[in-house]
Amino acid sequence: MLAFSAMMMLAACSSYVSKGKVDAGIELPLLPAELARRCGGTSIKKGDDARDVIARLQLALATCTRRHRNTVQFYNDTRAGFGKKAVK
Repeated sequence: MLAFSAMMMLAACSSYVSKGKVDAGIELPLLPAELARRCGGTSIKKGDDARDVIARLQLALATCTRRHRNTVQFYNDTRAGFGKKAVK
């Protein structure tokens, strides 16, 4: 009887635990596609004007920085919805 009870408890636990994480029944929002995209760089070809290359690199960095800031804000807003403190 004890073995049967232990097996039932373990079976119940396995339906709630997956890979060491407890299913809390919370559905997190999907990360917006804009924030999920990788940051791109720029290609540099032989003969390109260095000023043009620098301008393209600065634009790519600014885009990536904006995306990172928006991702952090999205994460903080999501955490706030669960009553958690924001990260900096």
